[in-house]
Amino acid sequence: MSVAPIMQIAVCSDANYLRHALVMLRSLLAWHRSEELCVHLVVSPDVGDEALEPIDRDLRPLGLDVRVLRIPVETNASLPAHRLFGRGAWYRLLLPSMLPDIECALYLDCDLIVCASLRAVWDLELGRALVAAADNPLHPHLDRRWLRQLGPVPARDYFNSGVMLLDLAGLRREHWQERFLRCVRQAEVPMPYADQDVLNALLHERRARLPRRYNLQSSYFELLPFELGLSSAELRELIQSPAVVHFTATNKPWKPDSTHPGRELYRHHAEQRPGPPPALDLSNLGLLRWQYHRRGSQKLLLRLRRRLAAGLHRRYAALAAAWEGISGRGG
Repeated sequence: MSVAPIMQIAVCSDANYLRHALVMLRSLLAWHRSEELCVHLVVSPDVGDEALEPIDRDLRPLGLDVRVLRIPVETNASLPAHRLFGRGAWYRLLLPSMLPDIECALYLDCDLIVCASLRAVWDLELGRALVAAADNPLHPHLDRRWLRQLGPVPARDYFNSGVMLLDLAGLRREHWQERFLRCVRQAEVPMPYADQDVLNALLHERRARLPRRYNLQSSYFELLPFELGLSSAELRELIQSPAVVHFTATNKPWKPDSTHPGRELYRHHAEQRPGPPPALDLSNLGLLRWQYHRRGSQKLLLRLRRRLAAGLHRRYAALAAAWEGISGRGG
């Protein structure tokens, strides 16, 4: 979208994810000169100065321009607490007002590692689109009732909000932040993926597709090629040359028992190891896929049992009511 030499990077974090955000920024610096980056780090009010010291110690000495912005206390308090992600689940929706002088920003989630230059994403022309983002493959065992309730969002068009090129000027001009927050506060349907669901519900027709390699989610290591709409060769090429590895789901690389193929890639940047970053460890790919499908089958069976039990309960209640009616008339 922009030919400006400086890439405006937006990152949102609460106190829990801040250290992972700093690891992500170190990986970003491995592929870009510091003078071509300006980082806008939007943090929750509870992030103290001590937690931000690694920025002065590790990042600013490398020449990286990091600008810290705190969410106002009253704004934070006005947001509902998401059952999984807290109030920080909605921070991305505030970027148009938090960065009032920025026309375009490349948003990056905290739980990802950059593996190649992102200049091609920054230089995209959005046209009528307000956001560029990659597809979010939906797991075959996933209960999709929530997606149908969101509105006319086809499963094939559902996108992941972990890497987004945002037309902030356009979002401000068309007053989208107000619509986002109204959707959050007046939500009548479940939103398990928080602001990602809001963005999909409202912007799915104003989205440009990013190539998958710029947001390689955990599902690409768990699903089979046909479940992803790819050939075996396409999937192999994708997972061997990602530009961004995004640690979605619960198999996070900082957990001691992590089996994610990118765990050593994350630890390389977290521990600031010397030398080039390692490649993804794809040796346990078959095991990951087997474990995922086993868990998915168990969840599907549990869901079917619950539905069957609920159906039987309703049928029993109806029969009991009918019998009481017959008995009453007989008496």
